[in-house]
Amino acid sequence: MTPSRRRWAAWRRPACSSPTGHQAREIQERQSLARARATNVLLDHEMAAKAAATDVSERMQSGDLDWRSAEFESQQALGKITAADVPELDPADAERLQGGLRRNLEEARLTVLGAANVAKRKEGKTETLASLDMLDKLAGLPDADIDMLGKRLTALGERWQEVGLDPAQFEQTRQGLRRQVVDPARVAPRNDGSRGSHCPAGAGQ
Repeated sequence: MTPSRRRWAAWRRPACSSPTGHQAREIQERQSLARARATNVLLDHEMAAKAAATDVSERMQSGDLDWRSAEFESQQALGKITAADVPELDPADAERLQGGLRRNLEEARLTVLGAANVAKRKEGKTETLASLDMLDKLAGLPDADIDMLGKRLTALGERWQEVGLDPAQFEQTRQGLRRQVVDPARVAPRNDGSRGSHCPAGAGQ
């Protein structure tokens, strides 16, 4: 084969698909830079998600936001958070980035739900103590309805621990109310001439 034919054959020959050493280094450098960018994107996204969760939680603590609306508010806030694209990431690193973004959102959502549960329990405590105070006042009336007081006291006992109140405090209060309503001198006669039960339903349990 003449030199000219050899040059023609070489020109027609397909280029090797594997990168040269220089090209391989360039690819590695680009991917390394892309991973660094992805780390920054993930951190920025995490900070934004935490800030949104903190905002919703603080609004609940201050009373500006009802805990029942917290999940919706957090979804709205987290849905507005975006993450910059990192196009030169390889598929494995891109999947890790997406997984990190999903974790950021889930952790923020759980933070809000935790704060909502705290607010819910706080509201439950306030309502339960108010109900107990009302029972105490009703028990002090001369015509106190013993059966009604007993049933309401039992219902409060079931709710007491649910809202995080001390069982010993409830037992002490229960005994105090029981002493008030079982006093025979305080039991009002019924229409049939009999007197009501001295022990309210559930009060002695």
